[in-house]
Amino acid sequence: MADGQSEVLLLPLGSTVSDALKSSNFEVGENDEVSPPRYTLITSGMEIQIKRVVEYFETVSAILPFERQIVKNESISEGETRLIQAGKNGLEEITYRIVEREDSEQIRVPVQRSVVLQPIPEILMIGAQRGYTPLTFPGKIAFVSAQNAWIIDGETGFRKPVVSTGDLDGRVLELSPDGNLLLFTRQTEDLKDGINSLWLIDMRNPDAEPMDLGVENIIHFAEWSPQSPSERQTYTLAYSTVEPRPSAPGWQANNDLQLLSITESGVIYEEETLLETNSGGQYGWWGTKFLWSPDGKKFAYSRADSIGRIDLEDGVLFPLVEITPYQTLSDWAWTPPISWSPDSEILYYVEHGEPIGLENPEASQVFNVMAFSSENGTMGPLKRKSRMFSHLAPSPELEVHTGESAYSLAYLQSMQPLESEASGYRLIVMDRDGSNPLTLFPSEGEVGLEPGPILWAPNGSRIALLYRKNLWIIDPLNLITQPLTSGGQTTAFDWSQ
Repeated sequence: MADGQSEVLLLPLGSTVSDALKSSNFEVGENDEVSPPRYTLITSGMEIQIKRVVEYFETVSAILPFERQIVKNESISEGETRLIQAGKNGLEEITYRIVEREDSEQIRVPVQRSVVLQPIPEILMIGAQRGYTPLTFPGKIAFVSAQNAWIIDGETGFRKPVVSTGDLDGRVLELSPDGNLLLFTRQTEDLKDGINSLWLIDMRNPDAEPMDLGVENIIHFAEWSPQSPSERQTYTLAYSTVEPRPSAPGWQANNDLQLLSITESGVIYEEETLLETNSGGQYGWWGTKFLWSPDGKKFAYSRADSIGRIDLEDGVLFPLVEITPYQTLSDWAWTPPISWSPDSEILYYVEHGEPIGLENPEASQVFNVMAFSSENGTMGPLKRKSRMFSHLAPSPELEVHTGESAYSLAYLQSMQPLESEASGYRLIVMDRDGSNPLTLFPSEGEVGLEPGPILWAPNGSRIALLYRKNLWIIDPLNLITQPLTSGGQTTAFDWSQ
């Protein structure tokens, strides 16, 4: 029986359903279903059914709806909305595989999609400007919000955009020591050609345009010399580069260290290589971090297996402390946070401590705040079980009532010291020897800080950090805190005189 008709066949004993099909007048397609199966032996009076199964492909057009993108802008009053770009639907073609059984559709699945017309997103700009209690502070604070650069000069009410290209990636944002120049990185439009590039703008000129320094692919380090500008009115900066890669994390570090001297107008005055491209030790593919000493006379370095100093004349690394590399089991590597004391004599760092359980040393969850003195060698632990992202920040030197110079050490303390790297943090300030710790921020019961930089005001009176993607100022003496931004899109900041 097939197609609503039947045929009667007489076949020899021992014949199969397959033999019956060959003897019949019915055509059997490749996809048709036969019941019972073709290998079944024929019995008297057996009914054989053929069900027609047709498979074909069909292409239809479908609307691609546009998406809505919201950009917060602190230059617009809170609640105000502006349409920056009208949305427009796109068009795609979808090819379906369709299977029909006895003229009834049974299966319809998409096998190919091709975009004929890309949708254009609707972009809405929403004001995020709030009225804050006026707050004064020394120096200038630069920050990146919504991939644009802003500057606040001495008072919260005096803020203005300085770079509005909408493509700052926040990997580098550095004010020159005199607060006149801003160094920053812009992401490359086509990631196949690179990751980002290094730029400069003179903030004294309201009509200044960003200047391309011709340096590309900066991930870990680019920093002004603390002694810039020199007597020749040239600024010196140091940087390290990577090579883009299609695989995670997206680069292969060069672990190099380059010096660039430029004039106030951005003209390159001199270039020098302090460290040639090298393997960078264990996990060297991730990269080495560098740090200029406050006196501008030496560099510290941090990589997965050690911290140390660099001989600037010979370009040689001098390891000070060997570090047991942390086993991340992922596509990133841990490099110990480091920071110089204000007199450039002590290097603070986070060590990867010995395990307290049965785990391997590489998997230990113990991290301690330590110090290395040029006179006394290793000192500490100043703080045990601080966690891996404890971002150390010594304050500027302060004169105490005894007439001596002293300074404090701010760092991030994990709220769950022996948990994974996803733990939240609290800001703590202690004396430089680890005594008298005081928890400043956030308050008990609040969500913890994410790992990030801590910066002191030039006179040591305030601390700045990021909390919930906004910039906050903290007065460690009076325990007063205040947000400086409210858009939830701040990714980087710097503080200079």
